Amino acid sequence: MNIRRAGAADLEAMMVVENACFHELRFPRDLVRFMLSNAEFTSFMAEEAAAIGSATIHVSGGSAHLVSIGVLPEHRCRGVAAALMNVAEEEARSRGARTMALQVSVVNVGAMNMYLRRGYATTHCLKDYYGRGKDAYLMQREL
Repeated sequence: MNIRRAGAADLEAMMVVENACFHELRFPRDLVRFMLSNAEFTSFMAEEAAAIGSATIHVSGGSAHLVSIGVLPEHRCRGVAAALMNVAEEEARSRGARTMALQVSVVNVGAMNMYLRRGYATTHCLKDYYGRGKDAYLMQREL
């Protein structure tokens, strides 16, 4: 597996991951295009023969936010998300961030466990964050 910084030419590959991982909650193409071209955002692609996952962070001042992370279903439970988190956290630190925050669905136990193992703590519940009756946890850690 190779992880590299994504750019504007990776829009289609990013959309494959978005569509496969997030269904109705996926980011629209125009927003993904914006994130790939705006200096406050950094995206990464995990690849084998093709894209198998992606992550995007937003860094502003001393804080970073994990905007999105997704791994194609057939490549999960192989360390792809952890590898993407490693490069995302390192990028955030290199850009001066001291903390990283993220939102995760309360039903996404696998992702929550990964974040907890990495030192993230739940700060509070965000009611209806993903839509009516679809809550999320806000999690954060020091970098």
